[in-house]
Order: sequence, then C-alpha cells, then structure tokens
Amino acid sequence: MSRRQDWSRARRTALDGQSTWRAERKAKDDRCSALGVQVVMALRERDAWVAECEQRAGQALADLIELEGLSAGEAVRWCAGQVSVAESARLRRTVTEARTELAADISDELS
Repeated sequence: MSRRQDWSRARRTALDGQSTWRAERKAKDDRCSALGVQVVMALRERDAWVAECEQRAGQALADLIELEGLSAGEAVRWCAGQVSVAESARLRRTVTEARTELAADISDELS
C-alpha cells in the first residue's frame, strides 16, 4: 500500500469521524437552543403574570386610599403585614403609570 493510499484512508476516517461528531454537536446545539427558548419564554410569562398581579394589588391599594379615604399607613394595616408603605407606593405607581400609558395610547389613536 502506498503512502498516498494510507493518507487518503486516514483522511477519510478522520472526516467520517468529524462528520459524526458534527452531527452530534448540531443535535446538541439544537436541543440547547430549544431549551434556552423555553427558559426565556417561561421567564417572560412569569414577568407578565407578576406584572398583572401587581397591577391588581396596586389598584386595590389605590381603592383603599382613594375610595375608602384611608391613609397609606391605614391601607397597609388592612393588608395584614404583607406589604410595606414603600411597597404600597410602588404598587400604586404602577396603576398610575398604566393609566398614563392608556391615556397616551388613546390620545395617539384619536390623533
């Protein structure tokens, strides 16, 4: 067997092995990509759900203060220690910001 034939066989063997490895690597990359997308989607769903829950909590706190005439401290006391005055203010700000965004969107649509 000539040296050239040895080299050709060695090259073919190496390329076949590399081809198998590349296919395995691509399959793994595809699986990792799909799992990464699942993580990001789950986190976005969580963030949307948290935002919705915080919006409802903020609205309820705003109602305690605006409709029921309570102070922020009194409203917080009605929440059985589950929210601080500072957290209450942040939650109520989310309601105010949402109202402002909605008003801006409506204004833009009417323009």
